[in-house]
Amino acid sequence: MSELNRPRHRTRVAALVAGIVGAAALGFGGSARAQAGVYNAEYADAQFQRRATELHVAPGEIDDQGTISEVLEASIHQEKCQRQSIVTIDVSTAIEAADLPGVEVASRDGSASVSGMFTLTGEMTTTPAGRGCATPMEDQTTTTPITIDLQLDARWKNLAGSVPIIYSGEDCGGTGVCYYRDARARGTWSADLITSGSVRSTSGFLFEGTYAV
Repeated sequence: MSELNRPRHRTRVAALVAGIVGAAALGFGGSARAQAGVYNAEYADAQFQRRATELHVAPGEIDDQGTISEVLEASIHQEKCQRQSIVTIDVSTAIEAADLPGVEVASRDGSASVSGMFTLTGEMTTTPAGRGCATPMEDQTTTTPITIDLQLDARWKNLAGSVPIIYSGEDCGGTGVCYYRDARARGTWSADLITSGSVRSTSGFLFEGTYAV
């Protein structure tokens, strides 16, 4: 699933398409508008940043010949100078289920949303760095596994003035019809250890791909 959601800008949509087509060939997830022999995948993607905290959110819905599942990928990177140490947090989650409460994607309608509490896991690294964190001592870095419960609300809509792009051929996996449109999202989040935020996305898009299988 991570390969499906990794692209974060229009220039990387070809990679997204390749991931979706590969997943279809492997029988990943679901998609299809309830049609035999059709695989349909819809995704939204957005990057948010507030101070030293970066949040990436990518919900999706896949319909494999009538078998529907929903997916969500979310990750946080944060790096701060705290008490003369550089503290870096990297946590993420990748979820797939028949129904994910709070996840909705309607790419061609220009909307998507994620709302709820999600558990992210990863690591916290602490590097002593002296006054102002000016002299990091990498040989003294320590790493600790952490789990964060993230309260998240994010909503997408078409970016004003953007034009939908519909394409096929090699850039759409060879056998598909793809839809892409730049989007803007508003995200609000909070969690222990993480700087809370309520900001507009720095980048985002809505995507749909339909493929014969």
